[in-house]
Amino acid sequence: MSSLTPFLILHLPYSQVRAWVAECLSAAGLNLVRTFDLQMARRDSIHCLCSHGKTQDCDCQMAVFLVWQGSNPGITLIIHGWSNCAFLSLAYPGRENENPYLASFIQDLLRHRLTSYLEVS
Repeated sequence: MSSLTPFLILHLPYSQVRAWVAECLSAAGLNLVRTFDLQMARRDSIHCLCSHGKTQDCDCQMAVFLVWQGSNPGITLIIHGWSNCAFLSLAYPGRENENPYLASFIQDLLRHRLTSYLEVS
């Protein structure tokens, strides 16, 4: 199992970052589907790892998305957020990145679009 290293850290609410990422990727012609949502999954769990546990103050969220273009291999994008901070990471379905172009494209696209997004916000 490999550890995830964020390629982008944003000091913005998770929900805002998730919507922005989906908008950016869709506008670039990429397909995006959410495959996991932490809040939905933990509804039946007995504990949460954050310091607020399962209280009203817990704002932990993580979603996993499959991103692809055409018939090319997809890549997994993970958005993990809490306390008005969101971390974006890429994970690869196999041991190696099957689509290095897509990984670079996503990272470059989001970093480039971030500047104009922050100026408008």
